[in-house]
Amino acid sequence: MNTRQFNDIDGRSVRPRPLQTAFRLVMGVLLAIMATASIAAAASSGSAVDLPMPQELAPRAVTVVLYPLRGLKTISKQDFQHALVQAAVQVGLRRIPKRGQNGYYKIKRLSLTNLVEERWIEGQAVEMGIGFTPSEIATELGQIKKRNFKSASEYERFLHQSHYTMRDVHEVVKVQMLKTAIQQRVLRGVVGKKAKHETLSRFVSKYARRWRSRTVCASGYVTRRCSNFRAGIHMGEVHALEFAPGHREAALQLHAGIANSSNG
Repeated sequence: MNTRQFNDIDGRSVRPRPLQTAFRLVMGVLLAIMATASIAAAASSGSAVDLPMPQELAPRAVTVVLYPLRGLKTISKQDFQHALVQAAVQVGLRRIPKRGQNGYYKIKRLSLTNLVEERWIEGQAVEMGIGFTPSEIATELGQIKKRNFKSASEYERFLHQSHYTMRDVHEVVKVQMLKTAIQQRVLRGVVGKKAKHETLSRFVSKYARRWRSRTVCASGYVTRRCSNFRAGIHMGEVHALEFAPGHREAALQLHAGIANSSNG
């Protein structure tokens, strides 16, 4: 039987000893296991990307939300300005008030809250393995349009008056679908109205604290949803997050008569 031979560092022919070969194999396996464990630990902790400090945010950023293993999701000043216009329409204003004028800070807070909570819902859905294809979202939107708009022109008029783009509408529909799916997952197997309310309240409290700790906001855009909000979060506001429609969803429901899909 032939025995494999190798050259040592000086070029001499040597035979590996059985014990040395076994040792190398065992050490190789151990090192591979340790490397895999280290990668898994880093992944589970979500430590691949750190949440930046407020002063480290890009000039165009209003808020960033950390999605573990997926990096940072940025809300830009352009996103904020677009949401501000929509919020003004929603509260019955023809134009955005100037900074410092009556009503400005209300719609500013409304806009920021809605944008952040949309990112939270999307991130929570990712962590729970919940998602919808573009085709499924388009199907749901088609059903909404069929139920609530008499004609294509009426739907187009709604988009124009509300300052919605098609992308906005798809995002609104997707977020509402995710909310409903998350709620159904949380309440799976829970029986009784009281038990459902308590289960959902516990989930929402943990959800709000967890995602708030992953959110940082630039100076001038800080709300109670931001980890750098100094006064802390008010528990009454936390419980108000029970997947009630954001103002963009509320606008769609108000103009199109869409029923709230929450199970209560």
